[in-house]
Amino acid sequence: MAAKKEIRQRLLAMRSACPKEERTRQSADIARQVLAHPAYHSCGTLFSYVPFRQEVDTWPVMRTALAEGKTVALPKVEGREMTFYRITGEADLAPGSFGILEPKESCPAIWPAAGDVMLLPGAAFDREGHRIGYGGGYYDRYLEQYPVPVKLGICFAFQLVDAIPAETFDQAADVVICPHTDHMREELQ
Repeated sequence: MAAKKEIRQRLLAMRSACPKEERTRQSADIARQVLAHPAYHSCGTLFSYVPFRQEVDTWPVMRTALAEGKTVALPKVEGREMTFYRITGEADLAPGSFGILEPKESCPAIWPAAGDVMLLPGAAFDREGHRIGYGGGYYDRYLEQYPVPVKLGICFAFQLVDAIPAETFDQAADVVICPHTDHMREELQ
């Protein structure tokens, strides 16, 4: 869809141009909101991602989750599919697909269960939780096959847009967290 491609390109350019200090400040605000969210408090497993190319920094949340005894799972891309693996710390990671740090072969695969939470990356989100990813469809395919009970979309303030053209296969976030906001889809309110 051309509109999605244009939105993705525009917002990724804005993210690249955003000063590191501003991304760090906004990432810290997002981490505070995630760590204060009721879904995070009650989750057993946090499905997250390793930040890449100026994405929201998820390390503060992952380190806290590990310190609190929660299970942390990170994705590994295998062909056109994505699988999540349990990690116990940063030493469990090695460069993988697209140069992104991924769990090593020794990490066990893990699937979502009741009460789990996923931090959902994206190029853009709208207030309804619709998301524009990076164009590969990895999260849409994964979430179609393995639904995660609560999906927290996390993004910088400028990545929250008024509306995103959604398609039937698009997997929406249940809550969108960006600096100073927490937007829930209507059915969760």
